[in-house]
Amino acid sequence: MPVEVAGLDETLFSLKNFAPDLYREMLEKIQPEMARISDTAKGMVRARVIGLDTGWSTQGKEAKSRTERKRGFPKYDAFKIRKGLGYSLGTTKRNKSGFVQTFILQNHSAAGAIFETGGRKNPNGRSAMMSLSEGKQGKVQGYEGTYKSNQQFLKRKTGSYGSNNPFAGYQFVQALNNQQKLVSIGKGRKRQGRLMYKAFYDDQGKVQDAVMKAIDAAKLKWTKRVAGASYKAFEKAA
Repeated sequence: MPVEVAGLDETLFSLKNFAPDLYREMLEKIQPEMARISDTAKGMVRARVIGLDTGWSTQGKEAKSRTERKRGFPKYDAFKIRKGLGYSLGTTKRNKSGFVQTFILQNHSAAGAIFETGGRKNPNGRSAMMSLSEGKQGKVQGYEGTYKSNQQFLKRKTGSYGSNNPFAGYQFVQALNNQQKLVSIGKGRKRQGRLMYKAFYDDQGKVQDAVMKAIDAAKLKWTKRVAGASYKAFEKAA
């Protein structure tokens, strides 16, 4: 879940290829700013998630998948989550307008991604029950939504979602929100998070300003260097 900090144009693409010394100088200015945000996010990772101590936060073997996925639901591991928080300096891509280069804040671990984004789609977790009915042997059956079968709409039992606890989604997201609510850094739910996004939000644009200043300084030096070389070539020709 990358948090893009800045993009570059073809001028800096040229700088990377024809003036590597200026490009390295630029990265040396950007790197500590990116590291600062990453370190702030790492400081937000607690040893456990209160409210999930008997499940997700419990250390031990990772649960086996109850679906066809090769791996089960990843355990919360503060060490792995902190280790997975980092950044990427200057990834070059081509788009319709030319070359774009991004400096990205990253959250690599599976558990870290879950903590970062849990509840984006359903802020209160998936609703546990939409209706109830009395089942066999006096038990109560919960239902969530409907599904179509043989041209009929039938109520979907909560048990069909593969969880022993029909309230699991709600309880999980509430525990995450109690520890840290989702913070938005732009429009849309994909711009929300609890670690990197929160650190970026709290920084109030300082890292973005620092990156742009480093970029502008490198571009100015490159422009002057090219202008100087052109003038020398003109003098020589004259």
